[in-house]
Amino acid sequence: MKKYISEIHTKSPEHKKKFALMVSASITLIIFGVWAFVKFNDLTNRPVVTENNRPLVEEITPISNITDGIANSLEAIKTTATDLKNSVNQASFQNQNGKIDTSNTNGQ
Repeated sequence: MKKYISEIHTKSPEHKKKFALMVSASITLIIFGVWAFVKFNDLTNRPVVTENNRPLVEEITPISNITDGIANSLEAIKTTATDLKNSVNQASFQNQNGKIDTSNTNGQ
């Protein structure tokens, strides 16, 4: 194949066009095959059915995915802020001499 590619510049323009068409068609066919396999593969996308014949997993739409992501992000921010507030409230404050300063404990 290396030899053929290195000598293709000596071939006729018609032969070059046929080779280019063959290579581009092959690449297109491979891309289409991968796309079709991923898009229409039923082996991994079968819904789990419960006793009352309802799917166990709901279909995920782009909008529901975005809203779930935003809700999870806000919940994580809220949890982080609460943890930070709790850790600041429980922290021991030291003065410049390294001694614990009890005047900043919010009345505790």
